[in-house]
Amino acid sequence: MFDQILVPLDGSELAERVLPYVEELAKKFGSRLVILQTISSAGQIAGMTQGGGLEAGVIGYPDSITEIQEAERKSGSEYLNRVAARLTALGVTVSTVVAEGNPADSIMAESKKEGIELIAISTHGRSGFGRVLFGSVADKVIRDSGIPVLVIRPPDK
Repeated sequence: MFDQILVPLDGSELAERVLPYVEELAKKFGSRLVILQTISSAGQIAGMTQGGGLEAGVIGYPDSITEIQEAERKSGSEYLNRVAARLTALGVTVSTVVAEGNPADSIMAESKKEGIELIAISTHGRSGFGRVLFGSVADKVIRDSGIPVLVIRPPDK
């Protein structure tokens, strides 16, 4: 039913709560999981200096942006490889992708590129003002992807 399932992860425990669900789906349908992590674009990194996210003057050196991106890419790849190894040990076929830019846009672009049939994502479950203030990657994906989206929300505390 689902040959390929896209699973966006951000390194958090919350994001990984979707993994037991997709593991079961992958085993049941023989699906390949594509696990994705999105890193900052050069523009996003440059913008961090505007709000004091990086040391003053760091962005004056274009090499520093590249170094930051490479560090993020390496960290993302290592993280995804660890998750993929755990899933592979359970008998699931997995591939990994590190994308760059806005997470929701990266998810939708990768789903089109790979011919994904289901996107499985965790959400904070914010509503009302919290969603307006912080936005929602899951919300944008649900609205704009055009394919089924499995959303896992953490239990209420």
